Amino acid sequence: MRRDIPPAQSAEQLRRKRVRDDYARALQQLRGAPEAPAPAPRVIPPGERCTCGGPLMLMGRRYICELGTHDG
Repeated sequence: MRRDIPPAQSAEQLRRKRVRDDYARALQQLRGAPEAPAPAPRVIPPGERCTCGGPLMLMGRRYICELGTHDG
């Protein structure tokens, strides 16, 4: 048995987590705390773009397009 993989969560555990998250968010709103800003999207430099415009990913010793299976 592999110990590095966490056990799957049951539907009840997921529901409880969602309730806790909703409660914490509502409590922060009542306290007047500003909501956390959404993370900024990753800006891809022109040198790291594929010819199709998608981002490139290093696989082994070559770059491939993350949007498809063609080489960059």
